[in-house]
Amino acid sequence: MQNSRGFNLVEVLVAATIITVFLAALVGTSNLYLRASRTSPERAKALYLAEEGIENLVYMRDQSWTAYIASAPTDSTENIGAFTRRTELAGASNHTKSARVSVSWLDHDSMATVSLTALISNLYDN
Repeated sequence: MQNSRGFNLVEVLVAATIITVFLAALVGTSNLYLRASRTSPERAKALYLAEEGIENLVYMRDQSWTAYIASAPTDSTENIGAFTRRTELAGASNHTKSARVSVSWLDHDSMATVSLTALISNLYDN
């Protein structure tokens, strides 16, 4: 009988340890999920703004390379709500520019940034 009680106590301790480890993992996973769900909407908005910046450059290229792209400033910044969009153009050649659009925002007391890079070419010789 004495051995049986000791064995039951060990079983209870092992079961309690397994349950505790499982609950700790569950709490950690839920905290990670909550943090990710809070930053996802801002990250999605920032990606949309970066894509829009690239699309703006393509639109300007289509209208007139000479008027809009060739003579554009190499660096421009604009504030859009809580986001800051920075567009950088670098001349790869006379008919090609490297464009980098970065969008930054304050995310839980630290700055977060997404960036997109594209090559813009003078397709229409305009």
